[in-house]
Amino acid sequence: MSAEIPSQAEIVIVGGGAIGCSIAYHLTKLGHKDVVLLERGTLTCGTSWHAAGLVMQLRATHTMTELCRYSADLYEKLEAETGQATGFRRSGSLPVARTEARFTEIKRLASLGRYFDVPVDILSPSQVAEHYPLMDTKRIVGGLFIPGDGQTNPIDTTMALAKGARMRGARIVERCKVTGLEARRSWAALLRDVGTPAPGPTPRPMHVFPEPEAIARVPSWQWHRWGVQPAQSATIIRAMRVAGRLEQCAELAIPDARRRLGAVDGVGPWTVAEVSSRALGDADAVSVGDYHLAGHVVFAFTGSRDGDDQQMEELLEPFAGHRHRVQHR
Repeated sequence: MSAEIPSQAEIVIVGGGAIGCSIAYHLTKLGHKDVVLLERGTLTCGTSWHAAGLVMQLRATHTMTELCRYSADLYEKLEAETGQATGFRRSGSLPVARTEARFTEIKRLASLGRYFDVPVDILSPSQVAEHYPLMDTKRIVGGLFIPGDGQTNPIDTTMALAKGARMRGARIVERCKVTGLEARRSWAALLRDVGTPAPGPTPRPMHVFPEPEAIARVPSWQWHRWGVQPAQSATIIRAMRVAGRLEQCAELAIPDARRRLGAVDGVGPWTVAEVSSRALGDADAVSVGDYHLAGHVVFAFTGSRDGDDQQMEELLEPFAGHRHRVQHR
């Protein structure tokens, strides 16, 4: 399902899970043709593949209930439209109450369902057992049956949505990470959650970068929540543990500073060059390993769109001493 990455598109969707594929499906259904979906791995490889696939209709508002009812109707029709089975079936849902307070809550849910025109049945314990014979009726006070609810296979449903989108012109590119937006979002989340409030009045809540020790103590689940991959977070933690040594790079000769930066496991030549230029004023640092940069530089010099790092370095050689300036001009 992978395709060549286009240079531009009217609409770009990041993430090939159930939500991303659904957005692509519905945009193309509305007539949008120039739609590109980017997925860093393969479709459904994130959280969609292990979702429960429950399709419930009742929500707290009429709008949300209508959206959920629409989803159930859509999943029933997708196979006929795309040829891809979704595994959807309306088996109904059966919330039960073990206390009177919970039963009162269920009755309120039933009233909401009737108001929103969702078929519901309030059940006695014996009626609950008719739907689920293994139920111990002595331990419950009642229940509710919603026949229109069901379950779908999240992987097959996502694939059906993706197929429907592609049938109407959407392009899906797998194994393509979107790193620019990720980095900015993760940086903002780190500052918000671990940083300290900035001093003085600010136009909006602002935070100061935390101490290295605070970053080194961040647990793995928090990095995951920020969207930082394990290899990246491990590198950051290693760097924070030697932050004092890295700060000394400002006092070293640039070649020595670059060697010290590169000695941190996980810090590659692109990071060394970017830090060297921004923090140390290295005008000759050449950033290699960037997804777009080599192509842009080679195109600027030759007009060819098939440039790589080696060609870029050859073209920049005459500008030794100022290659970073030329490269990023």
